[in-house]
Amino acid sequence: MKFWNRLPVILQAVIAGSLVNLFGTLPWPVLYGANLALSPSIPWAVPVMAIYLWFFWRYLQGKGWPSSTAETRRRNLRARALSSRVWGLSLLAGSLAVASLFALYLVYERLIALPQQPFPDVSAYPFLTVFLMLLMASVVAGVVEEAAFRGYMQTPIEQRHGPVAAILVVVACFALAHLAKPSVTLALLPLYFVAAAIYGVLAYLTKSILPGIVLHALQDAYLYFTAWWKGPRATPQLVWETGIDGAFWRSCLTLLMFSIVTVWTYRKVAATMQKKSLGLAIIVFLILGEIAAAQSPRLDHLHKEFDLSGAHSQQAQYFMMESKLITYALDGKRLGTDIYRLHLKCVPAKLAKRDGDEYTCSRFTVQQGEMAEVVIPALANWTYIFKNTGQDEKGQVFGIDHGKFENLVDASGKALPIDKAYHVYNAFIDFHAFCNVFAEPTTAGNGIQNLKKIGQKIVHAAAFSEPPVNLGNNIAAGSSFKNGEITLEFKGVSVVNGRPCALLEYDSGESSFKMLMKPMPDMEVRTTGSSHYFGDIYKDLATQWVQKVTMTELVVSETILPMPPNKINSVIERNIMIRNVSESEFVAKRK
Repeated sequence: MKFWNRLPVILQAVIAGSLVNLFGTLPWPVLYGANLALSPSIPWAVPVMAIYLWFFWRYLQGKGWPSSTAETRRRNLRARALSSRVWGLSLLAGSLAVASLFALYLVYERLIALPQQPFPDVSAYPFLTVFLMLLMASVVAGVVEEAAFRGYMQTPIEQRHGPVAAILVVVACFALAHLAKPSVTLALLPLYFVAAAIYGVLAYLTKSILPGIVLHALQDAYLYFTAWWKGPRATPQLVWETGIDGAFWRSCLTLLMFSIVTVWTYRKVAATMQKKSLGLAIIVFLILGEIAAAQSPRLDHLHKEFDLSGAHSQQAQYFMMESKLITYALDGKRLGTDIYRLHLKCVPAKLAKRDGDEYTCSRFTVQQGEMAEVVIPALANWTYIFKNTGQDEKGQVFGIDHGKFENLVDASGKALPIDKAYHVYNAFIDFHAFCNVFAEPTTAGNGIQNLKKIGQKIVHAAAFSEPPVNLGNNIAAGSSFKNGEITLEFKGVSVVNGRPCALLEYDSGESSFKMLMKPMPDMEVRTTGSSHYFGDIYKDLATQWVQKVTMTELVVSETILPMPPNKINSVIERNIMIRNVSESEFVAKRK
């Protein structure tokens, strides 16, 4: 105890609050994980956690051993009973503050690209089990986090150093605690700052964490159940891309109105509690406003020169790619959709001690139309060395062994048709075209190294190139894809995965292709057509790795057959999304 008493009050409070948060939340994931694994039809984890939470709360209130710390525990918890008037005002003020937070989110997501908040697939579990578990998760978050952060952490600092210092320390600790979650990135921190300030100011004004517990639990319940019932929200376009539109102005006005009413109601709570520091809420919100503003892009930085041709950082990267092919009839009717999903791990050459970056395909799946998604076993854990030298002596592009894609079968042993096998192979070619050819400097001709300032545009060295389409015995020599006038433009800066990125727009111009397939000896199928593809590349300004790629392509083709109907015309829309993800998300998706 002597050592503990010698520690600064702030350090004592941070340690105590962190321990309360740890021991309060730790049992729940263990319980619900075991429940879902062993007997998902009976949500027994909910009553067990409720009992644990009751005993845990009583201990924090000062019950149990040791009696010497009982008064300190009770005082630090700050679960003070309130009058009905204060309850009503504090719940109204807190609700308006939470509404302001949601309004801030609507404004903020138009300024900075925010990561999607993933929600696990719970469709296999009973409705009642999921409902009760989400409800309990909300209660656990509300009770434990308020007791930990606004109780055991904020109270001692507030008593020694005052409310502003206490709230700012807790704001930082609360945000950092949530940053440990894989789905939370630096871009989301300003929102956690504001959320922590809302509950911190309310706890100070009322001298109680009870209103915060109710509001916190209701807020989390709303988020959980909305994500469960409605799924992820569509990602809106940034105002830097669309310009300031009516929807953005409405969100700003909503934020302003709710913020004004929130400050007024917080002042009413303070007046009711006879506080002298009526301006505290305003001070904290102004401070946090400055913090949030500091996270946003600054316009005066957009005129400087950028270096987009630097070497990659030496950390392994994890990519997930989805290629969606939609086939249309000539009358515009949608005929079917195929989806190809590729998971690639990249280990930089120096780290892998190889003569090129080492890529490992951990998983490749194909989903044809309404059929179930199937794995391609031959590509699981397949490793190759990327070579950005065009084609080798075997006619292989980027060092990718095209023989690997001959006679592909799915996990059930069913052979993939030649056209499907080609699209599997083409996924790797597309990945490296966007992430390497376009996003890395060229050794000859114009490339990304020539883009120094926002607004600059070049005709890329890959323009009018005609790489071969070689898939072993299945596709005959002479098959090729001819690019049009490929342009690359430095459009601006954005934020992806919480990281500042250069936004690059590419456009293929009018491209064409021809493919000669031999499904069997003495039989040739000839396909010719045109293509136009375009999209965006988001390149990390610090690490030089690509964080995201989008592509849209329109393909019109004619296939000549040696048998009736002799000629087939088709229209295909192709959409690609490549994401640089965390290792934890990569591993989770692999299972």
